[in-house]
Amino acid sequence: MAVVAAAAAGMVGGTGAGTASAAPVALTVNYTCLVPLQGDHQLTVRLNSDVPASVKVGQPLPTIKFTATLAFDDDTALWFFVPDLSYSIEGSTRVRFSLAAPEFSSSVPLYSDFTMTRAPFPPDGSNPVIPANGLLHPMTFRKPGTARISLDKDLEQFTLRFRDPNGNLLDILGDGKYALPFDAPCTLNPGQNTLLASFDILPA
Repeated sequence: MAVVAAAAAGMVGGTGAGTASAAPVALTVNYTCLVPLQGDHQLTVRLNSDVPASVKVGQPLPTIKFTATLAFDDDTALWFFVPDLSYSIEGSTRVRFSLAAPEFSSSVPLYSDFTMTRAPFPPDGSNPVIPANGLLHPMTFRKPGTARISLDKDLEQFTLRFRDPNGNLLDILGDGKYALPFDAPCTLNPGQNTLLASFDILPA
């Protein structure tokens, strides 16, 4: 859970002193994921967080903590569904954001590693909603103006796991094929609003 390009530019800070009170922000976006043996399916991601309305130059923006839910389309849920079998779904992914700020000539990438918390698979085969959480570490800015944080490009290292009631990785077909985690590359669908939050950087 690291700020990559931002850290290289000297933007990682300490406490959140000097920031305006945080306001809730929310964003819903859709991805197309390549599910093994099934082709492309839709994934809806709903992000929620609190981002301060402003921060002063030289005073860190606090850690941004995310809560999220992830839900595949109904066709994917039916493919995952195994009748009369109790199991859960969990996983992890790296979410890529972009940061635009006055001190940069172009936007820079930010990365957050999200953990998808174990969620029971509905016994009727309906769509499971998977809770997730992640964060962006504190950032300190050097020039006043307006900054924007947006979702950027793909979900990286999107990995799903299935577990039985004892927590063991589930071998759905009995041949070892799905006993291990599997990856489902996810691409952000075009034409969506990707702006998560904007905030003012005030003079020191």
